[in-house]
Amino acid sequence: MDTLVSYIHDLSLKFVQFHYEKYLDDTNLKIIPHEDIPRLIDTMYVERLHELKEFLRLSLKEIFQSKYNPLLVETTLSELDRDCDKNKHLLITQICHFQESISI
Repeated sequence: MDTLVSYIHDLSLKFVQFHYEKYLDDTNLKIIPHEDIPRLIDTMYVERLHELKEFLRLSLKEIFQSKYNPLLVETTLSELDRDCDKNKHLLITQICHFQESISI
């Protein structure tokens, strides 16, 4: 289970990073203005949650192959819905810290 959670965490970060960079490219920004981050994360989390889950399922199937356990994966993914506010807050915090750490 710990391994599964670790993979989900790492894959989720990869997914978020991809969409973060895509947003910056699409909007021609170098960083997201601090005051826009909560609204943007709220919108993107709701709009992309299904896409994230699909990405996680496919990636985990590829990683675990014959050891892939759909019941365990679905149970773990259901926590993304239950912990929605906590997850959004974590993403907001991570993006703010990341942007503070880069020099522009």
